[in-house]
Amino acid sequence: MRTIEARVRLPDGASPIGQYRRYYAFSKDNPDLVEAVFERGGRPAKMWLNWDELPIIVDGGCRVIWLKFHVRTKKLESVSCG
Repeated sequence: MRTIEARVRLPDGASPIGQYRRYYAFSKDNPDLVEAVFERGGRPAKMWLNWDELPIIVDGGCRVIWLKFHVRTKKLESVSCG
């Protein structure tokens, strides 16, 4: 989590990272990939989940952010508003 959060640059229109609930899980199909969902609202927190427990949230703005992080290369593969 710390590595990902230190490297992530949130999209334009997003709030500061501390305002999001942050859910992390290793990808179901690739153990070298972490998938994350950041959700603004509620009490900010961060937690590891099983992949199938990641919330599925659809939002037109940056209230929700989806990201993918490659563990071995320590690079963000994608970051986008939901």
